[in-house]
Amino acid sequence: MAGSRIAAAIDDNGLVLPQDGQIAVFRPKSENDYSALPQNRLIACQSFKPEYDWFVRSTIATQATYDGPFSACLVDLTRSKDESLGLIAQAFDQVAAGGLIIVDGAKKSGADSVLNLCKKLLTVAGTVSKSHGKLFWMIRPPDISGTLIGWHEKLAPRQQAHGFIAGPGMFSPAKIDMGSQLLAGCFAGQLSGVVADLGAGWGFLSAQIMQQPNVTKIDLFEAEHAALAAARRNVTDPRAQFFWEDVATMTFADRYDHVVCNPPFHQSRAADPDLGRAFVKSAAGALKPRGNLWLVANRQLPYEAVLSECFSRVEVLEENRMFKAFLAQRPKDYTRNTKRPVRS
Repeated sequence: MAGSRIAAAIDDNGLVLPQDGQIAVFRPKSENDYSALPQNRLIACQSFKPEYDWFVRSTIATQATYDGPFSACLVDLTRSKDESLGLIAQAFDQVAAGGLIIVDGAKKSGADSVLNLCKKLLTVAGTVSKSHGKLFWMIRPPDISGTLIGWHEKLAPRQQAHGFIAGPGMFSPAKIDMGSQLLAGCFAGQLSGVVADLGAGWGFLSAQIMQQPNVTKIDLFEAEHAALAAARRNVTDPRAQFFWEDVATMTFADRYDHVVCNPPFHQSRAADPDLGRAFVKSAAGALKPRGNLWLVANRQLPYEAVLSECFSRVEVLEENRMFKAFLAQRPKDYTRNTKRPVRS
């Protein structure tokens, strides 16, 4: 695990932490152990709301951006290579000359590939291979101008071939997800009143909802802060409001005529159907008594049972070899409180 690699680097391999200043962890993971780092100077930089909330509860200083300055940065590699390289470039920007940049990740997260790229451009001071992963560190030189050409841009959302703004670390940034396209075709011409998009991502479904003239308001709920920022650029209609929230655990004050949802089915590499089930239950709690849930999911995921548990009527609208689109109507009675989400 990451904690054992950090401890081994400090104890046996010559990694020397700065004696003062904040030490940032970019994209920290709740399952990782950071106890080898000085807790009173540690700051978790995490833009994914479930992980952000976990670090807040753990009493570690937490922020949603990657802005310093810091005396050292630890970059936890993500599933997106572009995002990881962008975070490394950001780390070099946020520490002064002589500052420490540490990179850590599992081999399945591409740690070896990222290490090789860093070696071509920078001086790697040390490495540790342990627990199916790799940790390495670098000292920021006085001048890095021209060194990481293109790496900063990898992190930034930009206009994709499909015409929308999207970027690394978001769901399906380079192409419009086929499941979302299927669902958009199902609800076209069917929406009115107040609508919520749960897990809105960079805003494709919300943009389609905004084409419905009878929709009076739409609330976009998204856990990834960067994706929500991209959605703001893609959905500029004044009827739209944006909320940085963990849909799987939140409750709603407002009630909606329709909820539209293409729920995530994993947060790590492994599929987690419970995450989608939590979205269904959240949707049931967000709807008016005669409200409708429009949902699409990979056809192999077992959502029929939870849909029937939460709604009085469930209909398969359309399916193909990859996806199923559902219409679930009339949510059954669920306990609802009056917590209002904080507008982002």
